Amino acid sequence: MENVLKVVDPSFLRTRNLEVVKTLCKVGIAESKDVDEAVKVGKDAFRRWKSTEEVAIMDVLDNGKPIWEARMDMDSVIGALEYYGAYANNGFQGEYYKLAGGSFAYVTKEPIGLVAGIGAWNYPLQTATWKFTPLTALYLAEALKEAGLPDGVFNIIQGEGETGALLSSHPDVLMEIRHVTLELGGKSPLIIFDDADLKNAVKGALMANFFSQGQVCSNGTRVFVQKVGDPLKEDTTVGATIHPEHAERVLQYIKEAKEEGAKIECGGEKIVIDGDLSGGRNFGAVACVLPFESEDEVVSRANDTPFGLAGGVFTKDLNRAHRIADSIDAGVVWVNTFNICTPEVPFGGYKMSGIGKRKWYNEAINILNYIYDSNPTSRAALSLLGHCYYYTQDFVNAANCYEQLTNYYPEVDDYRVYYAQSLYQACLYEEAMKITVQIENPELQHDMLKLQAAIKYGEEDLAGAKSLVDKCPDSDPETEINRGCLLYKEGRYEEALAKFIGAQQVIGYDPHLSYNIALCHYRVKDFAPALKHIADIIEKGNKRAPRIESLIEAFNLKAAIEFLLKNVEAAQEALTDMPPRSEDELDAVTLHNQALMNMESKPTEGFEKLQFLLQQSPFPPETFGNLLLLYCKYEYFDLAADVLAENAHLTYKYLSPHLYDFLEALITQQTSPEEAYRKFDVIASKHTEQLRKCTKTSKIYWDLEMYEQVEKIFRKSVEFCNESDVWKLNVAHVLFMQENNKFKEATGFYEPIVRKNFDSILNVSAIVLANLCVSYIMTSQNEEAEELMRKIEKEEETVAYDDADKKVFHLCIVNLVIGTLYCAKGNYEFGISRVIKSLEPYNKKLGTDTWFYAKRSFLSLIENLSKHMITVRDSVIEECIQFLDHCEIYGRGV
Repeated sequence: MENVLKVVDPSFLRTRNLEVVKTLCKVGIAESKDVDEAVKVGKDAFRRWKSTEEVAIMDVLDNGKPIWEARMDMDSVIGALEYYGAYANNGFQGEYYKLAGGSFAYVTKEPIGLVAGIGAWNYPLQTATWKFTPLTALYLAEALKEAGLPDGVFNIIQGEGETGALLSSHPDVLMEIRHVTLELGGKSPLIIFDDADLKNAVKGALMANFFSQGQVCSNGTRVFVQKVGDPLKEDTTVGATIHPEHAERVLQYIKEAKEEGAKIECGGEKIVIDGDLSGGRNFGAVACVLPFESEDEVVSRANDTPFGLAGGVFTKDLNRAHRIADSIDAGVVWVNTFNICTPEVPFGGYKMSGIGKRKWYNEAINILNYIYDSNPTSRAALSLLGHCYYYTQDFVNAANCYEQLTNYYPEVDDYRVYYAQSLYQACLYEEAMKITVQIENPELQHDMLKLQAAIKYGEEDLAGAKSLVDKCPDSDPETEINRGCLLYKEGRYEEALAKFIGAQQVIGYDPHLSYNIALCHYRVKDFAPALKHIADIIEKGNKRAPRIESLIEAFNLKAAIEFLLKNVEAAQEALTDMPPRSEDELDAVTLHNQALMNMESKPTEGFEKLQFLLQQSPFPPETFGNLLLLYCKYEYFDLAADVLAENAHLTYKYLSPHLYDFLEALITQQTSPEEAYRKFDVIASKHTEQLRKCTKTSKIYWDLEMYEQVEKIFRKSVEFCNESDVWKLNVAHVLFMQENNKFKEATGFYEPIVRKNFDSILNVSAIVLANLCVSYIMTSQNEEAEELMRKIEKEEETVAYDDADKKVFHLCIVNLVIGTLYCAKGNYEFGISRVIKSLEPYNKKLGTDTWFYAKRSFLSLIENLSKHMITVRDSVIEECIQFLDHCEIYGRGV
């Protein structure tokens, strides 16, 4: 303000702090002239601020709506400011929520932060806008500044689509389209029943259809009126024209009258209930009045629209009003009124009218395809479709959209860029390169150079990619990043890491760059810093609007690290912590990792996923080798041979010579053990250390039950492999299987492995625990065996308490092995008791696999009893019969 009150009198009041006696400040004592000046300034400010009529007039000139609507807008603006102002004052207080079991939750609300909003042109003051009403938006900014709003709190940016794109993609904007609900409407139903107050209903219908020239998203442009008169009813004043030829003749008369200059005041046409006008969105001052007969009919027709923003019902029957409001698929339903919107009431919709939040791309694609079908040349529909397809990784369809846009709008180079990017992402490298060379805009040449380098990189033409990267300016940090990518591809991980770290120091934090750094650490097996960078990506992604692609990359890499560290549960947890997606939305890397890390529990599903990936282009490079190795692990050697034969062209690209030779030897041993041994011997001479780690040549002797020969092979590798748990485990198995009582030696190898994992003993393989218990028993260490079994039982009880439906078989397998051992040694009474105990409780332990091993002991018992080679007490026989009865009962559902 120009007139600022100034106090110039030299006398002062002193204000004092009550706890510390000292002067805080000096305040002037106003005189009569000062009071007069303050009042004068206040009156002048009131006059200048009392300008709602001036703002309303400006709204009319800028927006086109009638003056009375603009005045209503002023009241709405005041209400919005009062509501949100009060909310800022006390709306962020916490709230208590009672929970089951006597607990409670305390929920606090916090401001989101910086928000970029693109508002609606027909309400420029409530939602400051850009499209057709820029003047009013600027006036609002001036008013807020005069009101004392600090600089920077409210900013108006004028522009077109490119400006909006810059806003929505800015990294510092914390609220983007993912948090916005679209207000697609314009076909809201307004239902008028025969008992409605006709005057009020007509007033509501006019408001619903012609408010703001019909250009309001919630307008009820489908007015359902009960009813066309039934000639048999007493209250019907006009009947129906039932003869088709006569009806056509009447319509012809009306047509001729119109041609002669007559004006049809009302009616004069056939009723078209399901035409484009009543079903499509006209967004103008057009009302469609449609007759109906019953409640069920009108509800069905009212919901027969892809939109669901709003609706209305006019009736004097309150029960009917609630019934209809509950039945209409709309975010808001007004009763005996329409278009009453206040800040306190939520405003959002169902179906196509509420899909703008959280980047629901697939839902948006359905809507846009609906629009595209009716208008195939719609620039907006094609552009948004391309965008949505791109971010759902449907790059082929995205390319199709941008191809059409380049044909319709050849002057827009951006569409060619998006077209080339989509082709590149779809791995159509040759087509993408052709498009890039067609772009002659000098402003885009630098970007095209980088895209061409990426295409060469994708084609694995590293020399070509390097030559293009070298043409890029060194001042661009992305040049260093691209050089780092090339070094990574060449296996020079340390050098690549240095490039990525240097780029990060220049441009600051970037999730994709942090991922590259983590990936390099992973490749050199430096897992601690890799996990630190992954944690940063996840933490920053959760604190602000996350980039889903970055989070998916981070969680996949975390899962890979945990898997290599043998933390299988942590790896599986990392995969489940990803942003939720349906299976058909999963990327190839996630699908591969799911297959690999759940192979123990879901082998069939894992094989299906790996086989599916192998048919895709491209697929993760590890897929081919992992599928072959897993087939061999599960002894599906024929399938492995088939995959190798059908994909010979992939062999040299994805399998190292050593891995190929190793797989070939594994597969050969099924048909020719001697040839397989020779192949393994050749591999051994080339890669002694790797062979000693794998020790797969011993598998031939193992299958031949020549365990002493297997032991000799292990002894040759002791100096190289004695620190490997896998090697120790294999040695323990070999010693355990020998019949010359090497259980004590086997215990020496099993025990350290089990003790290392004693606190989480269920992470140890059940067969290892069973073999250790047997070794204890066979060396008269029964107390140690009992302690181990009690530990397993306690851990299983804990698991059952946390998840009652989860099945754990460790103790079952231990008892089965011990029972089978005693039966083999002739002690059937004790052995059979352990087998029976192994399957309790039957509903959790009885299955095809457990029954397969349990029945062998019983068959052996029956065989020896029938041959009169053994005798057992009657109580044992009764216990066996009772056990078999239980198996029959519980086994029916297996």
